Amino acid sequence: MTGGTFSGLADLPSNWQLLGGTVTLSPSFQTNGAIVRLDLNGTTLAGANQVSGTLNFNSGYISGPLTVNSNAVLNWNGGRFAQGSSLTVQSNALVNLQTSTEKDLGGPLTNYGHAVLSGTGFTVLNDNSSWQGTITNAGLWEMQGDYPIYNYFSSSYPVFRNGGVLRKSAGTGTSTLDLVAANQSVIEPLTGVINFPRG
Repeated sequence: MTGGTFSGLADLPSNWQLLGGTVTLSPSFQTNGAIVRLDLNGTTLAGANQVSGTLNFNSGYISGPLTVNSNAVLNWNGGRFAQGSSLTVQSNALVNLQTSTEKDLGGPLTNYGHAVLSGTGFTVLNDNSSWQGTITNAGLWEMQGDYPIYNYFSSSYPVFRNGGVLRKSAGTGTSTLDLVAANQSVIEPLTGVINFPRG
């Protein structure tokens, strides 16, 4: 699929790739409506969706709420959470922010599980209007290297609210989070430095 709109997708036919256009999943997608296995390589995933297995988000857009259920995995390798989107990572779920490909967060991200930043190119978009990117961490946010988190609009609107553990577990240099820090819990720079230049 390279364009157009496909509504009510019940499952992926063999060797079918989502390379463009817009896809809305069926309430019975992969049996119970939750994503068991899906690769997004340029398409827009519309509607409210849940992941119960593995979602590989390589490029394209997510335009609605996405929940990563307990024991499920989101491998976010590239692409954008667009205006009107959100990402919720439930307890015991995992989101991997990996590779150097651009990854844009345009809606709120709430982490109750484990978020691992192991690549560059992660940008938070918040203009206090149509872009509402913020991070609320109530689980474990792990920096596995000297990787930054960028602020697209250079404003004071994107916030990293830490009510869990913010840990830097690799890299001897500095991880700069160009967001406003609202820390109410634990920051663990096990190696190197975590820097919030906006306070």
